[in-house]
Amino acid sequence: MAVTPVSPVQLEGRLDRELSRWLWLVKVLLAIPHYILLGFLWIAFFVLTVIVRLLADGCVPDRLQTRRPPGSVPGGAQYGASAG
Repeated sequence: MAVTPVSPVQLEGRLDRELSRWLWLVKVLLAIPHYILLGFLWIAFFVLTVIVRLLADGCVPDRLQTRRPPGSVPGGAQYGASAG
């Protein structure tokens, strides 16, 4: 004798026929700014990823190499320099 499992959850649904026939157009028009924003966020993600990869690989542009780290003394010892 086969026992069929009984689900504790039952769903009921109905299709509203009174929905506007222009609702899909409104939804598409409201989605366009979100897709534009997502596009800019993806572009920023890829640009920042390239910048971080270049900085992590040691390919630092000359303009950024001349900057001193915060707290360093001009003409003083560099970070990582040995005392002896």
